[in-house]
Amino acid sequence: MNNLSTFYIMRKTILFSGCIVILFSGCGNRNNRQLSQINYSADSDKIYYIDIEQIAKNTKADTFTINSLAKNITFIPLETTNESLLSTQFFKVAKIKERYYISWSRDRIKNSIMEFDSNGRFIANLIQRGQGPQELPMIIFWSINRNAQLLCASSFNQILFHSFETNTTKKYNFGVSTFYPCLLNDGTVVDQPSFEGTGDTLVPYLHFRNQAGEIIHTLLNQIGHTYDIPDAGVVFSQLYPSYTGDVLFQDIFNDTIYCIKSKDDIKPYIILNRGSKAPTIKKISNQTTRNQDDYITIHRVILETPKYFFIKYRYRNMEYCVIWNKQASTFIANINGGHFKETTDVTASTNDESGFAKYLTPTGEVLFIPIVSYFDGKLYSVLDAEQAMEFLPDINEDDNPVLMIIDIE
Repeated sequence: MNNLSTFYIMRKTILFSGCIVILFSGCGNRNNRQLSQINYSADSDKIYYIDIEQIAKNTKADTFTINSLAKNITFIPLETTNESLLSTQFFKVAKIKERYYISWSRDRIKNSIMEFDSNGRFIANLIQRGQGPQELPMIIFWSINRNAQLLCASSFNQILFHSFETNTTKKYNFGVSTFYPCLLNDGTVVDQPSFEGTGDTLVPYLHFRNQAGEIIHTLLNQIGHTYDIPDAGVVFSQLYPSYTGDVLFQDIFNDTIYCIKSKDDIKPYIILNRGSKAPTIKKISNQTTRNQDDYITIHRVILETPKYFFIKYRYRNMEYCVIWNKQASTFIANINGGHFKETTDVTASTNDESGFAKYLTPTGEVLFIPIVSYFDGKLYSVLDAEQAMEFLPDINEDDNPVLMIIDIE
């Protein structure tokens, strides 16, 4: 049997298994439906098969640097003011028109979402922490819908919508704790409710909300006899905003990642095959422990461009980032980021909301850099001032970080 035939058999087997393993069921609401009931044709859209197990088991020292993908690299020093102090910890950036929207986190709580112009000049704090009508007590996560020119930011149970077209902000209460809400192109928000319940309880898996925060659609997961239930608050799935304005949805009960375009359009998109290195059903978790250090876990990073995936995973107490060429269907780098530590002392190389890569500076030094986002043919990263001052003039160690823009197309 040739490799192509083997691939298609494997793909169909995994897809079938994935639909069996995830049991979505609806109850009491016509909008609550099983994932398997959503119509799609698996052969009508591209499905990427990435054998993470084989990549992880055959990892060798990787000298790959992001320079080899870059057509051009530019640096924008971000203005340092009392209102705009930044760190590279959990750094996040998005671009709308000629403005950059930037945040960073201490202990994964965002201080604010700041607005900078195209030259790095600080303009204002767009969203701040607080109790006011346009503030949030905690800023946990935010995402942008470029089509509708909207931004959403959330605490655990509140959400703010900001319209760039009308320059207005509205806040709504969810009434229930949620994780990582993402804004779809149609203006709908998809979020992950926190797990509340055990045994045969029907657990909300995903909520879809309108811009008044109201639930308009729910996917439910029947958790009961099949799985051991971890402590309350455990997230069984992960959401990643895509450059297309869609959302990638990873269910950690299997290796299938779905693309969510709307509440009625959810399709298999990526198979991340972990094979024998996937956690057993009884020990399923996305938190690596000493008893699970031989498992492969995918940690909140799947960054996509038209040509590449950046996928961060953990294996045998080490962090890696795979760069996968979508057009050639092969990986071009498997970057070893070293030992990971579950600590609040987070460096750029272990930024949990980004992939990472190596960058060869003009002075010949190799730096680990986060890959935090992609917009319009460019990857975005960040360097702290101490790193940047080694090869950039007029940078002082007390300055704000430097935005790094990597043109790859």
